[in-house]
Amino acid sequence: MPEARALCSSCDIYCQVTVETEGGQVTRVKAIDPRPGRANICMKGVHAPSGFAHPDRVLHPLRRKGPRGSGEWERVGWDTALDDIAERLQRVVDRYGPESLTRNSINGYKALRAFV
Repeated sequence: MPEARALCSSCDIYCQVTVETEGGQVTRVKAIDPRPGRANICMKGVHAPSGFAHPDRVLHPLRRKGPRGSGEWERVGWDTALDDIAERLQRVVDRYGPESLTRNSINGYKALRAFV
């Protein structure tokens, strides 16, 4: 299987890893140096490939259509989704002030970035 070095962004540490790919999909994530006390990776990184290929993975923006908890969703475009989020965040700032928002650098399963 082809291997490539990458930065795992399953958490905010960005571990250097080796990824195995098959058919353009990441199939395995491994530590570059798996010896104890060396460049190990967490279980989030190890299990990331199962999230990439999960059949229930959300690939497009969705907006709730029915009441909360009903499981009714409609697919919307990226511009519509981002405009809706921006509008909601602006309402929070208008009501509570800019100090009411913060950001987090954790990306979840979003990406394994290529490492040169």
